[in-house]
Amino acid sequence: MKFNQTYLLTFTLVVVLQTVVCCQINSDSFVSHSGDLLENTAFTIKNEIDDEEELVKKMYFDESGRIVFQRNYDFNGELMYDNDGIAVYEFIYDEHNNIIEERYYDEDKNFFQQENIGPAMIKRQFNDEGRMTEIAYFVENGMALENGTALIKYEYSADGSTGMERHFNSKGTLIDFCAPIIGLEFDTEGLIIRKVYMDQNEQTCNRFMDGDEDEVSMIEYDYDGLGNISTQRAFNKNGKLLGTINS
Repeated sequence: MKFNQTYLLTFTLVVVLQTVVCCQINSDSFVSHSGDLLENTAFTIKNEIDDEEELVKKMYFDESGRIVFQRNYDFNGELMYDNDGIAVYEFIYDEHNNIIEERYYDEDKNFFQQENIGPAMIKRQFNDEGRMTEIAYFVENGMALENGTALIKYEYSADGSTGMERHFNSKGTLIDFCAPIIGLEFDTEGLIIRKVYMDQNEQTCNRFMDGDEDEVSMIEYDYDGLGNISTQRAFNKNGKLLGTINS
């Protein structure tokens, strides 16, 4: 079969154009090939040299001081992945400074899943009080994570002191390999002070479901004055203390 020369040229151009488009990511619009900021950009840049990973980690901040992306380079100025396998991180915020989307790319600017099982993109939704209502995990844009939890939904009591966290798979049903529902209790600052693991009927169960060697059914948290967890206490379904971890 003989191709029309014009058709072949058009086809070739389309393929090349698609190849170029697929390798463009958001931060490419603001930086040069080696990661320097282009002119007329409102970002500032901070360089961090990591001798152990043999990387220059370039972090870019917007006018509000929020990190909007990070690009990792080798010492020759080429994109290079870090110990997590990620070369480019990108973050999108809402008007309340909540991160509503983050994306991970490899050195070829393709979406990247850590260990081939984690998400390459995370999207979050928040309510008017700034509390997360949904977090979704994707392999790439529009394709839900197939292994593990693909979606988490949160509900809160009217006074905000308690909540429910429900884990769903990519088909929209509750997961079945570990406790799909977690009951949450908060202190007056909104910090989680207790998690209770539940089955699909909202009955207390082991964290990794009944029958598993892990008997943890509830965890309590204490915090230091800076909001960091200082102590964790694990209990079984009968309220027996299983262990304590001090940070």
